[in-house]
Parts: sequence; structure tokens; C-alpha cells
Amino acid sequence: SATATAGTGATITQVQFLSGATVLGTDTIAPYTFDWTPTATGAVSLTAKITDSNGTTATSAATSVTVAAAAPTVSITVPTNGTSVALGTTTALTATAVANGGAIVSRVDFLAGTTSIGTALTTPFTVNWTPTAAGITALTARVTDSNGVSITSVIANVNVTAPSVALTAPTAGNLFAGVNQHGHRLRRGCWIELF
Repeated sequence: SATATAGTGATITQVQFLSGATVLGTDTIAPYTFDWTPTATGAVSLTAKITDSNGTTATSAATSVTVAAAAPTVSITVPTNGTSVALGTTTALTATAVANGGAIVSRVDFLAGTTSIGTALTTPFTVNWTPTAAGITALTARVTDSNGVSITSVIANVNVTAPSVALTAPTAGNLFAGVNQHGHRLRRGCWIELF
């Protein structure tokens, strides 16, 4: 946006917004504004130039801004947060990644905690993972774009479940008749020799 004042007895006919010598946009009605979407990264010198009804022009002092690369976005889509997977079973991990500002996605790295699981270079961004420990595992995806900008996704906590077994019978403390290695039968806590 810019504020502009015309010369004595004149009115403002237009305000131009410039990047260097390139006209980015023009406004003819106050308040003088222009929505600018940068197309390249780096330092930019912005000015505003007014023209009044007498044909007189004036240019503002330059304002220097730096256009940074727009960050890419990434999210894990499979498995979702709170999903359970079986220990030792191969599970596909999938992420959605988008580069911005004219960049392209160079890679998507998948991590379990800080340990790398694998890298996908093309869509669909998918790798296989075989969990090796039971418990909650924090999965993330990290996208890197062609500008070298990296962003890590929100964590998807996955519950890795291990098989379990419990002996239900006999219960602890039960006494059973049995035969020891010498052929003796146990009855009521005493060994009886069999002939």
C-alpha cells in the first residue's frame, strides 16, 4: 500500500507499484493498494510511483525486502495417528507432500523417532516399515524441496502390538499326580515307588 498526495491544484490519476523498473500493479482509487505474489526468491527493491492530473510524477524511497522460498508441506496419511500395527508385520507408510513457490518435491524421508525408515523420491510417497519393538512409535515424514527447504510432518503415534499368551490352567499352587524320572508316582505330595 502507499499514501500519495497530488501537486497543488491537481488530483492523483494513478499509483504504480514497482519492483526495480518492473511495474507490478496499478491502482487509481485511494486507498492505493496492490496484492503482490512474488515469483522468485531473493532481495527485491519495491517503490511506488504516483502520477497526477498535471502529468507530474514522483517515486517513493525504495523499500528492500527479501523473498524467502515458500516452505513445502507434508503429512503422513497412512497409518493415521492412533493406529495399531502388529510387531514384525510389514506396513506401508504413505505421506502427502507438496512443494510451493515453483519448487518441486525432491524427497520424502520417513522416520521412526530419529531412526530413518526409508526415502521416497516420487509420488506416491510410500515406504515399507517392519516394526522391531513393541510399544508406541512416533512416525514422521520429512519433505525436502528443490530449494533445499525441509519441513517435518506432525507426529503420527502408532501402537506396535506384540503377540501375547497367558497360561490359564492349571493355576499356580495346584498339585498333580505325576511320575518322576525313576518311575515313582507322586500322590498327595509323597513319591510312591511302582513295581
